[in-house]
Amino acid sequence: MDREQTHMTLRTYLIEEAYEVVEALESGDDAKFAEELGDLLLQVVFHSDIAKGEGRFGAAEVIQGIHDKMVRRHPHVFGEKRARDAKSVLRVGRK
Repeated sequence: MDREQTHMTLRTYLIEEAYEVVEALESGDDAKFAEELGDLLLQVVFHSDIAKGEGRFGAAEVIQGIHDKMVRRHPHVFGEKRARDAKSVLRVGRK
């Protein structure tokens, strides 16, 4: 990765890529949507690599964090709890 880039110098690109994902989604062009999701993912990888180089965290910790959050927030999907409908999903996820 480019040694001169920092989280702060890349922040504009992170935001720009997120907006481009939304635009591609709204366009209905799946190829463009996939391309823009890839560009956004590159930003996540880039930021993770910079943080890893600083001894802070890496892509593995980012992935583990989102995994843990999904399991915690959606026990009706990943755990033993069951939800009857959308309203009960919200109640199950808070417990």
